[in-house]
Amino acid sequence: MARKVRGEAPATAAAKSKPRVGSSTRRLPPPASPSSSSSSPSPPPPPPPMSTVRDSSSSSKRGVMEICDRWLSANDSYTQDSGSSRPTFGYITSSELPNSSPFLPSSATLVGTQSTNGKKRKFAPGQQASDEDEDEDEDDMQFDLRTALQAKVTSGSSSPSPVDQRPVKFRPTPRPPGAEDGSTILVKMQHNYFPGYVVEYLPAQTIEDQRKGMDRYRVCTQLDGEILKRRNEIILLSEDGIADCRLGEIRTTVTSINNDATTRPPTPPPRTTRRAKPLSPAAFGKLSREAQIRYLHPLLHDIIKEAYTCSQWRADAFYGSTVQRAALKQEAQYGDIREAELVTVIVPELERWALRAERWQGVAKQSDDEPARPVGSERYESLSITERRNFVTDVLLPEAIIQICILSFDHPASDSPQQLYGQARKRLGELAMEDDVSGWNMRLVEIYEARSRMRKRKGLPREDLTSFEKRQIRVVEGELVSWTGRIRKVFGADIKGVAPINAPLVGI
Repeated sequence: MARKVRGEAPATAAAKSKPRVGSSTRRLPPPASPSSSSSSPSPPPPPPPMSTVRDSSSSSKRGVMEICDRWLSANDSYTQDSGSSRPTFGYITSSELPNSSPFLPSSATLVGTQSTNGKKRKFAPGQQASDEDEDEDEDDMQFDLRTALQAKVTSGSSSPSPVDQRPVKFRPTPRPPGAEDGSTILVKMQHNYFPGYVVEYLPAQTIEDQRKGMDRYRVCTQLDGEILKRRNEIILLSEDGIADCRLGEIRTTVTSINNDATTRPPTPPPRTTRRAKPLSPAAFGKLSREAQIRYLHPLLHDIIKEAYTCSQWRADAFYGSTVQRAALKQEAQYGDIREAELVTVIVPELERWALRAERWQGVAKQSDDEPARPVGSERYESLSITERRNFVTDVLLPEAIIQICILSFDHPASDSPQQLYGQARKRLGELAMEDDVSGWNMRLVEIYEARSRMRKRKGLPREDLTSFEKRQIRVVEGELVSWTGRIRKVFGADIKGVAPINAPLVGI
């Protein structure tokens, strides 16, 4: 593209030109005299060594650009004085840059630009170069050099930073407070939550499983026993979710225990008095309760004859004073066997064997086909029928429970009968303290107390409102009310107190 040369007078050209902001008007030097033109022009002064520049990191880039501007000015003067073409810029290496240049890597090389016009620009006498032309030339060269600088700086700074390849140290998820072993919790079963407690915490063993939420809790519930659950399937007593979660409902009914001890045809006496073959605890546990009592008949006969030394203390107390006999009731331990099973199954089976026909005296069901009852010691034979019934309930019943306990657990073969007897009594005492029903009732009370506190903190209504309190809050017939986590309808009969609306977890 041809460049325009204005021929106005210097003053006129200077007056008409509008210098841009940041630019300066500069005149060309006067033409050299013939004497001076005949001699070879002196080369431009060398650029100042960049290594001498000690600029701060914040102004190092500006210092480099000033050095480049001075180098451009020196080349312009040399071109106009010597009449030769503008020289080609060489390379500026990193050794010429200040040491404090943070934006250039150690291997950076800045490539200069070459003049697009190899000939000297000539002007007629009296003419001067336009300021706009000079500015365009300076802008072109500065733009090219700055572009090269920026390109190298950008390419050097955009190198990816080294990635830390060290393996991430795996740490198992810590156990949250309130989830200790034995702690009461709520366990989600399908859509409802039921009481339970923590048995064991099983954190994930790899970082992949941890990210997938594979932390597990071994929990125990009343209906399903021990099961595995994730963290989002349990609610701790200290968490907000206990306030309005949907509680499940457990109702217990009286189980009908059928026993035919009083209606079964008489059983002939055994042909031999030899004891049955010993059974393993697993095999003994598979027997029905009636079969277990029949298995104990030989040992129970030894108790009647006062031939079993381990239970002699109980027989002596029964044959002693009235006070001693009354104290035997406090010594009886039945473990986790329910009273209904004692009354319905075990006692009738013991009476059927120990009394035989005597149990029907004065009753229409008396049968002449009954075999003879087992004969006991002299003291036993001196008892009346009523006293022999008491002997069954006060002596034979607790001793039969002890023998069932001994045969239900593994034990070393070297243990003596006296050691087994003492261990069984201790075990029955522990089972009585760990009664299943009473234990779950205590956990249920703990859950209700924590739920009530959390509902009060969150501003939710109480769940144990009386009929009068329900009328005070004006619960209308058919209105849906959230009660113990369940949605149910309220009818007029409920408001009058005929049928309570709040149905807590029953039988836990």
